[in-house]
Amino acid sequence: MAQQDDDAPSGGGRFDGRADRDGRVYQAGRDLHIHSGLRVPPRKVVVAALAVGAVLAAVIALELVGRGGSPSHTVLDSPSTMVAGVPRVGETGTAPPTSPVTVTTPPPPTSRPPTAGGVRWHGAIRLSSVDLDAIPARVLSSNNQADIWVNYSGSSIEGNTLYGVGGGLFTTNPTLAPWDGTAPPSKQQCSDRVTTQGAESLPVESGSRYCVQTASSRYAYITVGRFNSSYGAYEGTAVVWN
Repeated sequence: MAQQDDDAPSGGGRFDGRADRDGRVYQAGRDLHIHSGLRVPPRKVVVAALAVGAVLAAVIALELVGRGGSPSHTVLDSPSTMVAGVPRVGETGTAPPTSPVTVTTPPPPTSRPPTAGGVRWHGAIRLSSVDLDAIPARVLSSNNQADIWVNYSGSSIEGNTLYGVGGGLFTTNPTLAPWDGTAPPSKQQCSDRVTTQGAESLPVESGSRYCVQTASSRYAYITVGRFNSSYGAYEGTAVVWN
């Protein structure tokens, strides 16, 4: 049975407890002495030790985060927990410098002028009074400045005549020549044909082909298409060289 120490104060001071052979303690004060001789630390000491351990664990975790390590758990930042102007752990508080991005804009495409001797223009035309030196070729209201023009004999598709560049009062120059080759001619071939077989006028019908010299001494290749009765003229195509 537990015995009270003889030297313990009687006014509620320090007491020692004794345990019987079964380990039961019958009286304890602030410090308890078990029969085995072990001392149980006071409650305040235990709480203080736990607090110190928690502080050390927090310091180690912060050190790992600052060095790029990984603590045992990660706390995700959220807008509600971040303080404006205060950098997170591991940040310097300023954004890292960024290199300027240079955007290269390609130059806009430019239209190249026709090369010497190349095709100046090609496209569909209506065979009435046509200026072939214009880009694109244009239909005129009269044949005064026309490179080619067709004299239609009414609504019939027969008896119509193609004329070239006017040469003077009631005359025209020999600037037309028929082309009967199997393939379209080149500029040089048209030039040679007009030079050797040039005429002032030629009959015109669907399927006819001509080499033409313009008022500006350019050369053109004309193909006659179908007769369009809605406006009483032939449709056609033209290739004009420089």
